Formats: sequence, C-alpha cells, structure tokens
Amino acid sequence: MKKKLSLIPMAVMLCICLLSCEKVTVTDDDWVDLGLPSGTLWASCNVGAESPQDDGYYFAWGETVPKTTFTDDNYTCRTIYDGSNDWAMTLLPSDDAATASMGSPARMPTKDDWNELLSYCEVKDSKYHGKKGMIVTGMNGSSLFLPAAGRRYGSG
Repeated sequence: MKKKLSLIPMAVMLCICLLSCEKVTVTDDDWVDLGLPSGTLWASCNVGAESPQDDGYYFAWGETVPKTTFTDDNYTCRTIYDGSNDWAMTLLPSDDAATASMGSPARMPTKDDWNELLSYCEVKDSKYHGKKGMIVTGMNGSSLFLPAAGRRYGSG
C-alpha cells in the first residue's frame, strides 16, 4: 500500500456533528436537522464527546479505535484506496469510526456532505462555552457547534 505521509498520521476529528450556538439545538436522539436538501442529519457532538464543545476522540483516517499517538508505525488502517491510487473519500462501514462507535446508519461525512453544509448553511467563527470553533446555522435555523479540536501527529 502506497503511503501518503501527510495524511497517514493525521488524526481525523470526527466532526460528524456538533451542536448549536447561543441556543443549542438538541433532539431526543442527539441528531440535528439543518434543513439541508439531502435530508442529512448531523450528530450533536463529536464521537466520544459529552457536549458540543468537547473535542471527543481522535482517530486516524480509516481506523475505528481512538488513540493518542499517531505515527506511520502505528497506523493500522486496512485498504482504503478507491482504486485510483488515491485515498477513499467515502469509507466502508468496516473502516468508519462513526459507524463503529455509534452504529449504522451513522457515518463519517463525505466531501459532498461538507460541500452541502458549506453551500446551504451560514458558518462563522465563534466560541461556545469558552471553546473556539465555528457555528453552523442551517436553512431552518437549527445550529451546530464545530469545536476547533486541532490535529495530532505523534503525541502532540
């Protein structure tokens, strides 16, 4: 398997979701409907987070177990190439940390999901409970808070 050193050790923060701004949008099942044309629901918190402003767990792309150190030597992802010798943009359920942690139909957002979010929602830098991040307000007024959780390489 060809390695891409800039991608392999980088932890992918599970921003499958987050919650709101001044007025938190919370539902009984922890999913937020932003009124997107696709009908996609976003989780109210990152995987492993107990509140919208918490970072949650860190995962390497294509791995399903959280960890604290990210190196080429401890990267255990199975095959995640899409056939064009490039990284897969959509993970198989067996390689998807959101599916492994939350069960189906939860999944990591695809590039198309992020593009839809950016095209149909208002996004602005903000703080929520003292944590820097972005507030994403949907077409229907519901909001998510995406914490600025950073990235990891090695143990830093």
